[in-house]
Amino acid sequence: MEVLSDEPEEGAWNWFGDQTAVFRPKEYWQPDQEVTVNLRLAGVQAADGVYGTENHQLNFEVGRSQISTIDSDTKRMTVERDGQQIKDFPTSIGRADVEKYTTTSGTHLTMEKYEDLVMDSATVGVPKDDPEYYKLDVQYAVRFSDSGEFTHAAPWNDQLGEANLSHGCPNLATADAKWFYDNSYMGDPLIVTGTDRELEVDNGWGYWQRPWEEWVANSATGEPDDTGEGGTPGTVHTEDG
Repeated sequence: MEVLSDEPEEGAWNWFGDQTAVFRPKEYWQPDQEVTVNLRLAGVQAADGVYGTENHQLNFEVGRSQISTIDSDTKRMTVERDGQQIKDFPTSIGRADVEKYTTTSGTHLTMEKYEDLVMDSATVGVPKDDPEYYKLDVQYAVRFSDSGEFTHAAPWNDQLGEANLSHGCPNLATADAKWFYDNSYMGDPLIVTGTDRELEVDNGWGYWQRPWEEWVANSATGEPDDTGEGGTPGTVHTEDG
């Protein structure tokens, strides 16, 4: 598996389980460049008597740089684009009286978005017979973890910028939530600070939570790859032929 980019970076692969391999550069991808992933799988042994039959290539473009930060203490969400702050929104994040209602701190990546979404607490471990059960229709939801965290519009919350009252999701005014929904790309960093619940590296796309030295040490080779240089394919056969 080989990753090439217009702007050379140091990067490395880590496995999460036995079916998912993740390539991460040392720093965020430089914006506005092309990245190519070559998967040279033809003839590669995957299991006893099982070999890959085809090679694959994936291509994607890194867009503009957009990094958002949510501060639990100030109750503000700021958005920087290409190094310049362009937005400052009041927000209200998890009320933090229990862990499940505490927004995770750390470097998240935006994962997917929904113009309209039903939020059912049963999907995150709060069943219908629980007094805390809720089922809400929300607008302009942008997911940033697998533990039920989204930015979304919350017109019912009249304490944006004043108090953290949510079940864990950053609440925004409808116009602000729509702006963030309209202007978010998959993979944009979203950093949350100030809570006592740390984002796990395998919660959604929390891969930046693993320090670079540990990320490299956890790779198969223990050495970073250079995305400006093509690799040299090794033999696709075992010693037994």
